[in-house]
Amino acid sequence: MKQAKERALPGSLGLGVLIVLLVTGCFSGANKRGLGASADTTLEYGASMALLREEIQTLDSLYEAGSMVSMENGIQRLLQREQEWAGGLGADEHVWLYESIGEFHYRLGNLTEAQHYNAVAISRLDSVKDSDLKIKVWNNRALIESDLGNYETALEYLFESMYSYGSDTVNHAFIDLYNNIGTVYGASGEYELAIHYFDKHFKLANTLGLEEEFGYYHGNVGHVYYIMGQIERSVSHLKESKATFAKHGQFKEELHINTLLASNYIALGSLDDAGRLLQGNLETAESRQLWEIYMETAISLFEFYIAKGDEPAAFAAMRRGLAKVHVTNTTRLQLKMYDRMVDYYRDVGDFANAFACLRRRINVQDSLLEVSQTELMREFSVKYEADRKSDQIARLNTMNAAERRAKAAYFIGLMCVIGVLLVIFFLLRRISMQKRTLEEANRTKDRLFSIIAHDLRSPMIALRGMGDLLNHYIDKENEQKLSELSEKTQKTLTHINHLLDNLLNWAVANSDRIGYRPVEQEVRSLVEEPLSVHRAGADAKSLRLETKLSPAHVFVDLNMAASVLRNVVSNAVKYSPDGGKVIVVGSCVDDFYVVRIGDEGPGIPEEIIRRLQQHGGTSVVGGGNEGIGLGLQLAMHFATANRGKVVVSNRKKGALVEIWLPLKQLTALTR
Repeated sequence: MKQAKERALPGSLGLGVLIVLLVTGCFSGANKRGLGASADTTLEYGASMALLREEIQTLDSLYEAGSMVSMENGIQRLLQREQEWAGGLGADEHVWLYESIGEFHYRLGNLTEAQHYNAVAISRLDSVKDSDLKIKVWNNRALIESDLGNYETALEYLFESMYSYGSDTVNHAFIDLYNNIGTVYGASGEYELAIHYFDKHFKLANTLGLEEEFGYYHGNVGHVYYIMGQIERSVSHLKESKATFAKHGQFKEELHINTLLASNYIALGSLDDAGRLLQGNLETAESRQLWEIYMETAISLFEFYIAKGDEPAAFAAMRRGLAKVHVTNTTRLQLKMYDRMVDYYRDVGDFANAFACLRRRINVQDSLLEVSQTELMREFSVKYEADRKSDQIARLNTMNAAERRAKAAYFIGLMCVIGVLLVIFFLLRRISMQKRTLEEANRTKDRLFSIIAHDLRSPMIALRGMGDLLNHYIDKENEQKLSELSEKTQKTLTHINHLLDNLLNWAVANSDRIGYRPVEQEVRSLVEEPLSVHRAGADAKSLRLETKLSPAHVFVDLNMAASVLRNVVSNAVKYSPDGGKVIVVGSCVDDFYVVRIGDEGPGIPEEIIRRLQQHGGTSVVGGGNEGIGLGLQLAMHFATANRGKVVVSNRKKGALVEIWLPLKQLTALTR
């Protein structure tokens, strides 16, 4: 339902005409602002709502055509099927449909039913996201409460609607809000407040450029001035209203203004002007089949003829209006007509006719009460069926919940089993990796023992033989032989010391206890130390140690770098032929200083080079040809730990070993 415009007639008929204008929604059209359903509603409904929406549109069209009986029968047919469609409605659909039903009852004057169905709509309003729909329901509840005389409640709903817009007061919705608030204040006797809000309505309409709203403003203000007894000001505003409606082709509104003007003319004693307006109204309403306006005009004609003193004509006008009840079926208008006749007969002292009219009024009201009780029984039946279906749904939901819990338990159990299997898998994998590591360590140990057996046995046997020779030469006092034997003993002990040093480094490297403590060091002094250690051995083989080092500073761990250089120089001296040469060259390449050590020996076996490339210096596994493998592996391991690398290759004559040392502190070698 949407908010409507209101008008009033003078005197005791003012509130009655105000109600009828609310019912008809004439000042904005039933589809523009009238209470209830609109064919232009923006709600989107599924296929199940298409027929219901079509029915609402049909009922709306019947109202526009004045076929009130057909409209009421359509409402009854719709409600008889309530059990079929009520359960499947969403929140927006529920609110829209029940608000529409409430509107049609309002149009029929059934305020109790209108209030009931509006309350059903409000019961699910919190679930509705459409703010315009919410405001429409609140506004129309306010109009219903106003017609029932509950003015404070009506104002609460209207102000709640207004506050929902926040600071957005320049809004088309405020046109109707200001109008309706002014109407409620007028009905409650707060005339100054009523005119205040009608003025706000006029200013906003002027700001928004809605000239057609000026007719509503002048009509409402004219009605209030009439009630206040300011007839001339009332007539001035009503004429402005009539001219505006005529200009915009709003003939329904113009007819209602005619009834209001007629009431003012009667009050001024201008009965001829009042008569012409009312007769014209009656003929136009009948020709256009606007039966509610026809009945309201008939009531006004009753007042007109009473003012003229023509009682028969007055009651003839009433009978003409009552004759249209079978077409309009507007209970409110019937009750209003009987109330006016009862009042007239009581005022003139004709209590017999007053009693007869009162009985007819009571009969109409009783029939309305019976219909209300029937509606209540039907509502209880619908609620019972809905509750029964809700219980069935609740039981199904309980069963589904139990089934879901069972499935969840099975799923959790399955996940636990899978988790346990994954843990077992990773534990077995870890055990397997540890087993392979231990096996590799054992193989490394065996290869190390092989190296020791190969490289240490011969010098140890020779050393034992040298001891026998030493005793022999001492007995013979042969000093020359003793001197030669001393040199050989020194070489043998140096070789044994070198092997033991490699063995110690191997043990430290495989235990991961070696530390990396880099410092800045000049290259020449770093290389000179291993060369000086092996210079005596080179001299013994008549080897030339040639060096060509570019000056630079490197950032290395001195112990690891010295170990690398010693191993490489030792191998170069050891495997170079007598009279050959060992070349040591150094230069900068990008962020590294590269020391290249070349010899003229037989080269390094390809199997050892392949194994060194596979391990890449990340571990020391031991083994090798006459000890070469272990020394080079240690060199590669320490070079990698030193953020550098060792590159081993063979030349046409001899081997070439490149030692890459960082020129600055690096976190890792860029390969």
